[in-house]
Amino acid sequence: MDCFYAQVEQRERPELWGKPVAVAQYVQWKGGGLIAVSYEARAAGVKRGSMRGDEAKAICPELTVCYVPMSAYGEKADLTKYRDASAEVFKVLNDFDSRIVVERASIDEAYLDLTTMVDHIMSNSRAEPIDLTLDRFPTTHIADGKDTDEGYVREDSLKSWLDRRCSEDLASVGCFY
Repeated sequence: MDCFYAQVEQRERPELWGKPVAVAQYVQWKGGGLIAVSYEARAAGVKRGSMRGDEAKAICPELTVCYVPMSAYGEKADLTKYRDASAEVFKVLNDFDSRIVVERASIDEAYLDLTTMVDHIMSNSRAEPIDLTLDRFPTTHIADGKDTDEGYVREDSLKSWLDRRCSEDLASVGCFY
């Protein structure tokens, strides 16, 4: 889940939707190390991992930096609200179809094995074309190694991926966009 911590903050504070948001941990370290950055903040040059909150605000003054709460028991981060949001997402993934195997990798990452479900669909399909228009994927980003580069265009990356997939294995099913 990309920008997961930032999206949790945006869901909690809807006035932050569509605005540059970053989530930092451990405020005492020069404004905190950024662990999540919204797409709006990325577009302004804010980077996760290599920046602190104060550095990010210097290049993007309209940035809202949200801080991970601290545990009541010392100097540790309290990830409760992020774990709770993660549990909601994993519930949806696990309840979607019993043929999908969901393996949690972290609070915001999972591996999904769709093999059984796809095999079932393909064996019961009449090979009708699959509608893969770009507008069916309004927020999809393809993690292809270029998605963090300057000049990354989500739609171009998605179209390139769809082109490859349609020309490879989907020929037997058919696809158009």
